[in-house]
Amino acid sequence: MPPSFLLTESHGLARTSEPVAVTASFYPEEPQAISALVLLDDQDRPVPFQVTDLCDAPSTGPKTRPARHCRVHFLADLPPHGKRIYRWAFPEGQEAEPPPQTDLRILGKGLSLSLENQHIGLSLDPATGQIFSFTCKEAGLTLDSPRTENWEPDSFDPNRGWPKPFDWHEQPKVTFEKGPVFFQLYRVGSLSAYPEITLHLTYRFYAAAPYLRVNTLIEINEDVPLACLRNEEFVFRESHFTYLVWQESDGRILSRPLAELPPVQRHGEALKVSAETAWTGFADPLNGYAVAALKLSSTSFNRFGRPVRLRNPAAYCMKAETVNGIYWSRPLIYWPQPAKRDKLLVATAGSVYAEESAYCLAAVPVRTAPPAPDALYARFTETFERLRYPVEAEEVDA
Repeated sequence: MPPSFLLTESHGLARTSEPVAVTASFYPEEPQAISALVLLDDQDRPVPFQVTDLCDAPSTGPKTRPARHCRVHFLADLPPHGKRIYRWAFPEGQEAEPPPQTDLRILGKGLSLSLENQHIGLSLDPATGQIFSFTCKEAGLTLDSPRTENWEPDSFDPNRGWPKPFDWHEQPKVTFEKGPVFFQLYRVGSLSAYPEITLHLTYRFYAAAPYLRVNTLIEINEDVPLACLRNEEFVFRESHFTYLVWQESDGRILSRPLAELPPVQRHGEALKVSAETAWTGFADPLNGYAVAALKLSSTSFNRFGRPVRLRNPAAYCMKAETVNGIYWSRPLIYWPQPAKRDKLLVATAGSVYAEESAYCLAAVPVRTAPPAPDALYARFTETFERLRYPVEAEEVDA
């Protein structure tokens, strides 16, 4: 029989339209036409799902059997500390009731795409696939940038320049995943000035979610001297926002007016906060909207057992007059402060820097007075908890 999936919520969080992924496996005699299967919740209602990573596993001898497996993605609802069974079914002799449509919309071709759901919209740069603009549908506002909005990961040596993925002159390798549950864009390649470094960038945009998930992986293939190696940079026009806001690792939410944050030195840094900051963003409390980068995970290691070089890792808020913009960034290697940019550090061959973030938009209605900050930023803290502690999902016997 097709498998069933047991979902468990173990962190006391109410889950609505929560993205879930679980591996399913079949024997050869079971239905192979996965498109003919339906996914049902515990009330026998059809649920939209998306299949990826379809693969056949051969038998290796008399104690095993050939099998087919895949990854199943769907949106689930669970109460705090709740359990639910979702199951695949193969309708016998009757046409299955179609699942409801999701709110995910994908328009365009190639990299010239616009994506939207009920909460947010975004457009991609048609030349490189970097995020070009964000739209907060709940606030009726499109956030734009002097260039694209996502400028990293990147690296810098004063003699080799500071290229960005938005001017990727040699097109990276690109793959797509499209379905009713999520859209995913994966790109891998090297910037022309730094062939020693391979960049992996993944955007995943879900139905019903007020965020975009972003995964980056930086591979150092040869020893390379650098002044800077950075990640998680989003750039906006300064006119969109009035406050910098962040949540410390102890849970406190802090904010500072941007007008009171002059650059602390000539490179433009206005404020430095801990690398363990849960999320960092910009807000306009008077008009009731905000955007933040939620830091979900970060790891670095060296495949050859060599040192992994980190210098001044932190989250920085920048005010860049040269592009009339503001942005946050999370460097991995950064020059000492304050210092010239001529002191390089060798990133060692075999080093891997991997990070996972979510870029989240929030808005609350503005009536007669500005909303309380707690109401505006509640989405960031709630979404951070939900994504850091996902629903547990496992395949079980029907």
